[in-house]
Amino acid sequence: MRLAPAFAVFLLPLAACEPADPPTAEELRDAQARLQEGVDERMEGADLSPEVAEARRRVRRAVAELKVSQKMKEVIRAEEGAVKEVYRDITGLPTVGVGHLVRPEDGLRVGDRIDDSQVMQFLTDDLKIAEEAVRRVVGDLHLDQYEFDALVDLAFNVGEKNISPEASPRLNRAIREGDYDMIANELNYTLDRLGRQAPGLVNRSERRRRIFKDKSYADPREN
Repeated sequence: MRLAPAFAVFLLPLAACEPADPPTAEELRDAQARLQEGVDERMEGADLSPEVAEARRRVRRAVAELKVSQKMKEVIRAEEGAVKEVYRDITGLPTVGVGHLVRPEDGLRVGDRIDDSQVMQFLTDDLKIAEEAVRRVVGDLHLDQYEFDALVDLAFNVGEKNISPEASPRLNRAIREGDYDMIANELNYTLDRLGRQAPGLVNRSERRRRIFKDKSYADPREN
């Protein structure tokens, strides 16, 4: 009887050994965001010394590496609501989903309905626009995840034009000077598109400030 050899050599097809395509920048940001969210969740309940907690809080990254977190997406959806039928907002602009302003290429008219997948696709696309707006405004300033989240919420809520140096000089000065406390205090945008003070925007601005300054995503109306 012949005995089987103690080991065998297996030959794989050449194609199986070919290196995979390198990840794109967006895929890397997605992976980093998921990793950071997992670290944050594990560390929230950890017993850290004040010195370690402060040092960890001060670790910031280039905005090119950051992507809005799932937690911030949930906050934005809660603040904006999700409407599946196209309606006109207070200024008469067709709107649908999570505050999505309907564009000609969307092929939608007032009264048309969309499904959940379209709601999420519009939100994903609009958040990418807000992320890019924050990267342009912030430039070389490094941010932590929650600071980036707060600024994305601002860009999503008021649009890049309203956080430009011309429209928001104090915010942009704080960014240029790297004054994080001043940035937090300049996230207060409480007027609607008609220039009226809106209670909902007052609460949202306070929530945004707390996210940026204290890493607290909780709704201040529930405190």
